Amino acid sequence: MKILLINPSSSTPENRREYILGIPYLVSVLRANGYFDIQFRNYFNMQWTETIGLTFEALKDFKPDVVLLSCFTINRIAGFKIAQIVKEFNPSIKVVMGGMHPSFMYQQILSNTPVDVVCIGEGDRTIVELLNAFKVNAPLDDVKGIAFKKDGEVFIMGKRPFVKNLDTIPFPAHDLYKDYLIQTGKAYMIASRGCPFGCQFCSTTEFWGRSWRARSAKNVVDEIEMLLRDYGIKYVCFLDDEFTLQKRRTTELCKEMLNRGLKIKWSCSTRVNTFDKEQLEWMIKSGCDHIALGIESGSPRILKTIGKKITIEQIINAFDLLKEFKLSRGVYLMVGNPGEDRESVYETIQLVRRLELDVPSVAVAEIYPGTQLFEIANERGFITDDYWLTERTPPFFTVEHSAEKLQWWAFLIVLSSKKVQGTLKILSFLTWFVLSKEKKIAKYISRVFKGVIGIKKDRYTYKDY
Repeated sequence: MKILLINPSSSTPENRREYILGIPYLVSVLRANGYFDIQFRNYFNMQWTETIGLTFEALKDFKPDVVLLSCFTINRIAGFKIAQIVKEFNPSIKVVMGGMHPSFMYQQILSNTPVDVVCIGEGDRTIVELLNAFKVNAPLDDVKGIAFKKDGEVFIMGKRPFVKNLDTIPFPAHDLYKDYLIQTGKAYMIASRGCPFGCQFCSTTEFWGRSWRARSAKNVVDEIEMLLRDYGIKYVCFLDDEFTLQKRRTTELCKEMLNRGLKIKWSCSTRVNTFDKEQLEWMIKSGCDHIALGIESGSPRILKTIGKKITIEQIINAFDLLKEFKLSRGVYLMVGNPGEDRESVYETIQLVRRLELDVPSVAVAEIYPGTQLFEIANERGFITDDYWLTERTPPFFTVEHSAEKLQWWAFLIVLSSKKVQGTLKILSFLTWFVLSKEKKIAKYISRVFKGVIGIKKDRYTYKDY
């Protein structure tokens, strides 16, 4: 059986992702189960128009029996179009779609596109059973974790239990990205799956279930050693949602790296309330040089509304600790969640200044399937399921404020950061110096700069921002 795996073009290819681990995991599982006649096409960072001809060429040259499409919300339309191309080329080819977006929108996808089967949720076991059924032309009724179309009707099979022991899943097929690994010396890994906290704007908990499962320290470090041996990597980016959720396990992982004498640097993402001084000491000893933290807002009210389950005090304590260890840190903030207003934006600006952040990443809240935010927007009549059949990108949550206001608020938060403030102060001084003879002009420009970088002495100095 010939299997063609495709990662469709993103709707925003400028937001480049070096490589995504979903398909590499599938490929490794397929190989482990005797499926070796496999080809992979990665279109994610390409424009859609570039991929049309490439898709026809792959179908003509490889003549697959099954096409597997990896789908996020941002590349769903390209996925639907590829499914159409496949069926026009040869209607007998089975088209299977899996990933975050189809796991929530399987009914809509099967009812409106040429996709034959949707894998729902974790696909490591499902895909093997599905292909085994295809191979002998067996009915799909016994394959859990799928929805499929038959005689124009959509059938949904039972939910597949999550894999309890992640060590039983083979390492992802990093060789699919061999050139990238060798050229950059950087690899991506996942040491755990899931997040139990269920933030309002995020679909992770809904996708993985309200649980957190971790690979053993030995299993994770075995993969790192393989990457070192085969590709000479020097840096590992862990993509876990909550890397430090379990203190003992984090420490074991760091000690395992040290015991094997691994010479690498690595980074991770986690929560402000799941690490302490002892953990940081072991992490730094084993090569950690960067931690990314999602704090989302400086408003206690907003943090409670979105279900973040952290406090301002915990945020401050975490950043003071990172500062003590001189550890590089990334920060993720949001504006535009339900209840956001000038007061909450002001509180976020104050927190950014208190933490002395360089340039935080500030996003406007977007709506995605499988999130509580989508349900809220749907209940308020702002969006319906039909939106996901259009070619539009995921919308901002503009139920309460305009997109322009939310973007302006995000801009102000970035402007309040330490590095940007320093740059603007220099520009303000240079402007005054150059235009010092034209006092009125200099005074006006100086006032503008102070307004933009302001919100200082007065509670709201830049008018109505």
